[in-house]
Amino acid sequence: MNLDEVKKAISIAKITIMSKPQTAFLANVACSLPTEVSNEVNTAATDGRKILINPNFFMELDKEKRAFLIAHETLHVVYMHMARLEWRDPKMFNKAADYVINDMLINQGFKIPSVGLHDSQYAGMHTEEVYRHLEDIKDDTPNGMDGDIQYQNNMSLDEIKKLEDEIQDIIVKSAMAAEMQGQPGSIPGSIQRQLSELTKPKVNWKVVLRRFMQALDVHDYTWRKPRKRLLPHGLYMPSMYSEGLSKITFAIDTSGSITTEQFNQFLSEVHGVMKQFKPQVIEVMQFDHILQGHDIVKSVQDLRNVQFKGHGGTNPDAALEVFNTTNSMALIVITDGEFYTPQTVVDRPVFWVVFNNKKFKAPYGKVVHFEL
Repeated sequence: MNLDEVKKAISIAKITIMSKPQTAFLANVACSLPTEVSNEVNTAATDGRKILINPNFFMELDKEKRAFLIAHETLHVVYMHMARLEWRDPKMFNKAADYVINDMLINQGFKIPSVGLHDSQYAGMHTEEVYRHLEDIKDDTPNGMDGDIQYQNNMSLDEIKKLEDEIQDIIVKSAMAAEMQGQPGSIPGSIQRQLSELTKPKVNWKVVLRRFMQALDVHDYTWRKPRKRLLPHGLYMPSMYSEGLSKITFAIDTSGSITTEQFNQFLSEVHGVMKQFKPQVIEVMQFDHILQGHDIVKSVQDLRNVQFKGHGGTNPDAALEVFNTTNSMALIVITDGEFYTPQTVVDRPVFWVVFNNKKFKAPYGKVVHFEL
């Protein structure tokens, strides 16, 4: 079998997911997961980090059912089924998980392959509930996709936490992208509740950036043309724009005290500025004791591509020095404030957004405190 043909068919399957209504979240997660061809699996499988596809099985399916297969494995990742087995029977838990996600996909208009399980009595239930019912009735229904969850039972707690952090990072960024694409409803309700605090900016950026505009003495706000994709829905949503917000720089602390969850919250703050003020360009710098990253962000996709780098000591001087070489209008430093006074002086507006550290004293600029 031609491997290039299989890879092309996989890409088309992901595009097919995108083409369905209210699937932006699912499509973004699917596109974030590497998908590999493997004869080691009977149909398809996932270990939480990648999707494995049996080429013979996959190519026998039509386009719609290929999309279902990719979406099915993607939802196993979203719901972390590979790390939820605990003491349960692996085959029965796999079956329970399949009943849950297959019903979700069918309700979204996906076409289930003949080997897939579906029973509408399990609609709206979570996997553990379905498992208990299957156990009670001693269910012996064959599952044509048995074994598609590659359980991570041999992982240490630290390794499981690392996997969870990696998956959460994908979920957060995919949720942000879905919101920016106008499809917040494509995010499953249970995931929305999980992310409600994580993806919501903690900082009142309207207040902070109003101070920024006053510092720049910029008052000329105009309205861009409305976003055409919202007009058919009767929504006239013009975009606020100001020349003073043409370029903003964020310097994000990624030292050893910063967790992946906190880093995702920091990106949510950047996302909050993107949504409310729509600057033409945002620079995102990461620093620990050195400059670890410097990304140009013009879209949500750019923001999704920002990877956590760092875990060393803390010294903002490297980021401050680079900022002084840019033409950015202002600098927003997001940090826990646990560092010695920086030596580099900045002559443009600087906002120190400091979490969980009320004692922080800024060397210059303004300070905004928030709690995580």
